[in-house]
This record gives sequence, structure tokens and C-alpha cells, in this order.
Amino acid sequence: MKIKVSSKNGNPIHLWAFEDFKEHYHAVMMDYETQGGMIINYIVYEVQGDTIDLTYADENGFKVEVIKE
Repeated sequence: MKIKVSSKNGNPIHLWAFEDFKEHYHAVMMDYETQGGMIINYIVYEVQGDTIDLTYADENGFKVEVIKE
């Protein structure tokens, strides 16, 4: 399934936090959007399965939206 990952509260999240997210969920980056080339608005990942445990995402300030199953 494809998921769109962004900051839960709108504050910027460092790139390495997104990398940690990617590793935690064994995700593959598909697309992204930046603001001024420096601030990450969101990253789209492909993850295996049709559900994921969002505990890690919630604890680390990520908002996760399913965009395609």
C-alpha cells in the first residue's frame, strides 16, 4: 500500500527521522514534496501489507495517510 507521511503538527521533521521511519517500516520511497528544496512537506512510501502498526509513527510525530491500497 502507498502511504503519505508528513509532520503530525506541521513542524519540519529532519530527513534522518524520515530515514528512520523508512527503515522501521521496511518502506520504499516513491515520491516526495519539499518547500524551497529544504523543508520536507511529505514523503510517499510503499509498504508491504494492507495495515501497519502506527505506534512508532505516533510516538515520533508523523502523520500517516493511506493514499492507495
